[in-house]
Amino acid sequence: MKQIALPLVAVSLLGACNFSLKNNNDINSVVLNNTGTESASQTIERYEQLDGNGGGYAESISYDAATDTFKVDNLPFDGNNGYARGTAVSDLGPFMVFEGDATQRDPLDNDVIDQFLHRAIYGVSTSGDVEFGIVRTGEYAGYGFGGFVYLRNTDVTIPSSGQANYDGKYAGLRIFNGQTGIELTEADANLAVDFRDFNTGYAIKGTIYNRVAYDKDGATLTTAGDVLSGEVHLPDIKFKIAPGVMSDNGIIQGGVASYALDANGVIQEFEAGNYYGIMAGDNGDEIVGVIVVESKDPRFGDPFGSTNDVFVQ
Repeated sequence: MKQIALPLVAVSLLGACNFSLKNNNDINSVVLNNTGTESASQTIERYEQLDGNGGGYAESISYDAATDTFKVDNLPFDGNNGYARGTAVSDLGPFMVFEGDATQRDPLDNDVIDQFLHRAIYGVSTSGDVEFGIVRTGEYAGYGFGGFVYLRNTDVTIPSSGQANYDGKYAGLRIFNGQTGIELTEADANLAVDFRDFNTGYAIKGTIYNRVAYDKDGATLTTAGDVLSGEVHLPDIKFKIAPGVMSDNGIIQGGVASYALDANGVIQEFEAGNYYGIMAGDNGDEIVGVIVVESKDPRFGDPFGSTNDVFVQ
């Protein structure tokens, strides 16, 4: 059984994880920082590209195991750039959760300055071959400033035939468009890769399931019920089958969606977006990546017509 590490972040209007993104106010327009020269024999790092909507501002993302500290630069009012392990939520499955300082002091007069509430998630596989980090804040009414990085620390040998199954975990942040607030989420993840077909770029199917959302203090928000009843509704996210979703250097990109019933009992697309990833290992053993989706939040109106968007990266 192979491994997946899929961070998820909910953001407003765009998002991604460890890819370089281009935002045209449409998360389906995400573009990665692929130089076109990467090969299967290289380590690869992907990060969110700087844009005019707050994405890609997080720089120098790293994790210091000696101090159990998540480090990030270039985000305003997030303390001293070193995030401590979370108090209310310290872990989401195998992934670590961190929070920025709540206050800083003016060195001249010792006045206390409140900081924005920042949350970060970091994960690394058991082998250490793949890892990711992501950071966001819910203090802005729009997308807000943040960023992510994901990478493989080894090369990859992609099988020339057959199929492979990957099981893993998923965690992320949910941020809202038009209002402040941040939530956390976790789920199980399963991918399968057909290395024989399509003849152009392999085929990938996948499901993100058992999705649960939490508030910033760790209280469970997900409840059973109809999508239109004003609850946090998190249906399974399905990968869309299409040719050309993985290159020979192990770079992965494709579409995702989830579905729910509208007021008339008709199945509609509830969330839409993309997945991005990198395969690593001697036999394509591991995958790390990001899923970016946007949806309407049924707590704030009709999920198929409300203007209150929630974005999951």
